[in-house]
This record gives sequence, C-alpha cells and structure tokens, in this order.
Amino acid sequence: MGTPVLHTVCKFWFGTCTLVCFILTWAGCMVLRYIVPGTLQQKEARVCTLCHYTFRYMIMLPCPWIRLKVPPAEEWRRILGRDRVFVALNHTSFMDSVLFVACVPGDVLYRYRTLMKKELLELPLLGGISACAGHFPVHFLTPREEEFSVDKMIMAGVMELVRAHVARGGCLSIFPEGRVNRSPDTLLPFRNSSLAIAADEGMAVATMTQLGNAACWPRASAMGGVPCAIRVRLTEVAPHAHGLDAAALRDRAQAAMQKDLDAMNAEAAAAAKGAKAVK
Repeated sequence: MGTPVLHTVCKFWFGTCTLVCFILTWAGCMVLRYIVPGTLQQKEARVCTLCHYTFRYMIMLPCPWIRLKVPPAEEWRRILGRDRVFVALNHTSFMDSVLFVACVPGDVLYRYRTLMKKELLELPLLGGISACAGHFPVHFLTPREEEFSVDKMIMAGVMELVRAHVARGGCLSIFPEGRVNRSPDTLLPFRNSSLAIAADEGMAVATMTQLGNAACWPRASAMGGVPCAIRVRLTEVAPHAHGLDAAALRDRAQAAMQKDLDAMNAEAAAAAKGAKAVK
C-alpha cells in the first residue's frame, strides 16, 4: 500500500475516532454538567476527567501508528499533580491540545483549565465540551492571529475568574507563543504577558514540550492521524512562591522548552539514522 494511500486511510480512521469521541464526550458532558448533582467546580472537574479517558481510549489508543514517547505516569503526577501549577506548552498543531488531554492522568487533569479564543467556545461539540470543562474565553479585538490585543474591560472580568480558580488550588495550561508556530523546531517569542498570572499568584511553573504533532496533524490539514512518532518532555521551571517577575519566568520557560525541543530533535535524528543503518 503506497504511502499516500496509507496516510489517507490512517487520517480517515483517526477522523472517525475523533468525531465519535467528540460526540460521546459532548453527550457525557451535558449529563455531568446539567443532570448529575454537585457544585460547579465538581461538575467541571468530572468533565475534565471524562475528557482524559475518552481522548486517550477513543482517539489515541485506536491509532497505534501514532507512536508516543512520553514520560511515565509518575512523572506527570510529580510535576503537574500539585495545586497551583502553570504549565506552558509549545503550539504547532491542533494535536497539541488532544495530546495534553490524553496524556495527563485523569486524577491530575481535573485541576487544569486554559484560556482559549472565545470563538472556539462557540464551535459545535468542541465548544460545548470546553465550556462544560470550565475553560476561560479570550476576547480578542481582531481575528488576525498575529494581533493579540484584547477587550480589556471584558478580560478584566475573565481574569478575576481565573484568579479565583487559582486561589482554589487550580492549575493552568497555556500556549505562551499565542498562535500556531509555522516553524516547529524554533519557538516563537513568548508573549510578554503570557506568564503574568503565574508571577502574580506565585504559581509553580513547568513546561510540556511536544515534538511530532505538526507531522501528525499538519497546520493546513482539516484532520490529523498521519503515521508519526511524537515525543514529549516535562521540565520544572520554578517552584511555588518563586519571587520571579513575569519577564524572568517567560525567559526561563522559553529557554527550558527550546532546550527540550533541541534534545528531542537530536533524539529523533539519531533514531532515524539508526533505522536507516538497520535497513
């Protein structure tokens, strides 16, 4: 079977799994959010946990040609499984979010919320899932992805909700580059304000660096699932009550993430060279 045909078949199956997963997850979210009793925080936590299991076992598991080299569960829990952690992720593909939800253990993921473009919260299925999980909207003034200006009046209210989440021991997962990177091997400059909340609230800071997502789900493709190898590294950047300002945290996080990205690229190149030698 030729490579183009193989890729088409893999993408079709991945897309089918993703669609079925989104439909069933959305239905489960509606039940957990509007029928099962509990506080708002309890309902959102249950939704996040549900998303982990559906994304992991309905998208990733049925697609074994997406080969994952990720940290063990113990490392995820040690670095991310604490109160008030800010985790920065590099952004190369829609696959980034799918992988985060699928890889972070369910007993850790329930703590995490993100800030996402408000238009994404209006999408069918994905928007409903994200809203039920309690993710926060970002109100940009322009749809152009290179522009980061926001409606400051509306966002002041949103950030109060974010701070309340952190005050309860909640965690955040953020793409500090602010947009999808067209050159995955070199990080875009992190936005100046991207780690401000971590500095203001004294949150512990970590990075989750991913390599291979852009090959699995290319930016220009409507659907992912291309056979590939994906690597992930976790790095602790700063402890709680670090006393660092936003600029210092930003620079530390970007340096740590670029270092991990370079190391994983070297690993991938060595693995490819070894595979050719065997042939």
